[in-house]
Amino acid sequence: MKINKEILSDLFDSGIRIDDVFHMELVTSCSQLQGSFWNALEDDQDEVLEALKLADKDISEYSDLRSESEAADFIHDNRVSGVLIKYSGTLPRDFSFNEHGEVQSYNASWNMSISSYVFADTLEEALRAAIKDREETVEEEARKEFKEAHQ
Repeated sequence: MKINKEILSDLFDSGIRIDDVFHMELVTSCSQLQGSFWNALEDDQDEVLEALKLADKDISEYSDLRSESEAADFIHDNRVSGVLIKYSGTLPRDFSFNEHGEVQSYNASWNMSISSYVFADTLEEALRAAIKDREETVEEEARKEFKEAHQ
């Protein structure tokens, strides 16, 4: 599978690092979860379930997903298909704004990073969702900093 060069360029320009990619049908293709998916679910259960649009599902009959086998049954029973991506990006800070309040630049370092999960039907859609999510994060951080500077 080839990834569109424009998307790769946008990932680079946005400062996005792809940490994990899970093709959910393959994750549940046998009775045991992939170790890396289980680690992600165990570490970031709320975020993973939110991204998969399963946050409102009752997990009590699956022992609250405390075991790998229960988590595998839950994911399989909910017929999750698509691509889940965990990505990281630097935490934007020290924004500079023009006289109209528009962002001119900001600083970012991998010493301070944040991780997020996005989910979509295809890899390309998931990568685009990560780029959009990252842009929204930068905009939100810029608004916060602008508001703080102008109070």
